[in-house]
Amino acid sequence: MSAFLNLTRTSANVTGVVLATTIVTLTMGSMGYEPTLAAVSDSEGGGLKGAFVSGLSRAYLMGAGLVLAGLVLSALRGEAPASRPEPAPAPSATVED
Repeated sequence: MSAFLNLTRTSANVTGVVLATTIVTLTMGSMGYEPTLAAVSDSEGGGLKGAFVSGLSRAYLMGAGLVLAGLVLSALRGEAPASRPEPAPAPSATVED
């Protein structure tokens, strides 16, 4: 069970990084800039860095939206009360004559 939880956690982390990178890349590309980190670090222009920050902002907003959606779904789902098993009947004491 522990290995499955670790696999699920790692898969979610990788998926989150991929989604954030995709959003930043698409935002920078749609604003007309090359979506590479080298371009961001080498450039002195504010437009490229603004596109990068805009992409990060969108990625964080998307992440916050997913967390909020999960919170709402969890709250609406609620928890079913745990059913307790019926106690076994106590053995009856019969006295044989």
